[in-house]
Amino acid sequence: MRLFGGKSGLLDAIFNDTWILLNAEISTRLHDEMNGRAAVQVAFGAIIEGLGRDPEAAILFLFEGRRIRGRGAYVAASQGSLEFFHLIRELVGRGQRDGSFRTDLSDAAISSAVIGAGEGMLRDRLNAVRNGLNAPFDDAVIAHAFAAATEGFKGS
Repeated sequence: MRLFGGKSGLLDAIFNDTWILLNAEISTRLHDEMNGRAAVQVAFGAIIEGLGRDPEAAILFLFEGRRIRGRGAYVAASQGSLEFFHLIRELVGRGQRDGSFRTDLSDAAISSAVIGAGEGMLRDRLNAVRNGLNAPFDDAVIAHAFAAATEGFKGS
């Protein structure tokens, strides 16, 4: 309680520390010559690998990270997660400029759709395993489905 002020403070510290590592890993994998769609796929691939290395962080990210907290209907969003969402939106914008993402939808709409698709698959797999079921898909399938989702937003 003294260090973090409660569960929310502790979760914020864990989220921030983990996002610092994930965002640093993402930045090492991105290159200016990548088109926007490829860069989004690379960034999400780093998330898949990072959460795969730390199952406890995956549980916190995918379940606690979206839980409403307190009376004010506060949904936790760490600075690192906001930076990630901003990065994905920037990469989608890059893709709209380079023709790798369609332009008839906003960068915000495409970003939200692809992040939601990826998070949903990660959450479904983790939920199955937590309930004693076999994982319905592995990292490779998640990455392939995420690539297919981003392909659906391909520019003309």
